[in-house]
Amino acid sequence: MKYTLFALAALTGVTSAQSFVANSSNELVYVQPDSTSVTGASGFSYRALDYNTADGRVYGMTAGRFYSMNPDGSGLASITSAVANWDTLAYNTADGLFYGTKSGGTDLYSLTTGGTEALIANLGVQLQALTFNGTNFVANTYGTSGLDSANGALVAFDAAGNVNTIGASNYSFKSLGYDASTGKIHGNTNIAEYSMNADGTGLASLGNLPSAAIARTSLTPYAPVPEPSSAALLGLGGLALILRRRK
Repeated sequence: MKYTLFALAALTGVTSAQSFVANSSNELVYVQPDSTSVTGASGFSYRALDYNTADGRVYGMTAGRFYSMNPDGSGLASITSAVANWDTLAYNTADGLFYGTKSGGTDLYSLTTGGTEALIANLGVQLQALTFNGTNFVANTYGTSGLDSANGALVAFDAAGNVNTIGASNYSFKSLGYDASTGKIHGNTNIAEYSMNADGTGLASLGNLPSAAIARTSLTPYAPVPEPSSAALLGLGGLALILRRRK
């Protein structure tokens, strides 16, 4: 039943806003804007996930391998085991590369969809969450006392690794994802999901997460399938245009 619901959520366009794919333990979770979810087993525990807008696939990093898959978790493909251990992963729509940091490190790397890795710069801060907002990267750093005992800060940086602190978050976001439909950044703590502006202002709670386990993994936004009514309207519009041209 879980698989059926998961497929329906992805194919029928249950919402007109962007939704998220998260990794909870060894399962992929499709998280809707109201924080409800349906689940599909993936068999992998992804340390980081992000959506490639160019090919429509979700890319994930485990402790030992780089993968790609469809947003519903099907079509899993192993890319390489040569790169691994990335804790953050964000797709840059401007240059078509992924960017991120490795476990325990402060170096920023780029990564092609084929798995070729390149060192960019040392950020000087360790990241626990990362997203790309269409212009710059936005991240939540680790606090000075570790993952759970300090909140860290929100920082922004460009593809060259130039970092600017944009303010304390007051929350320890375990993952971040950018919603292009609203221009908002979504972040989740151990128990709840929030949205905010790109500069960290305008924080708003979106409610508790379906499972606390999601909080330690990554969220990645992807464009929804149009609502059935919207798809029907688009089809009627195209038909009207064809008939008009024939006349």
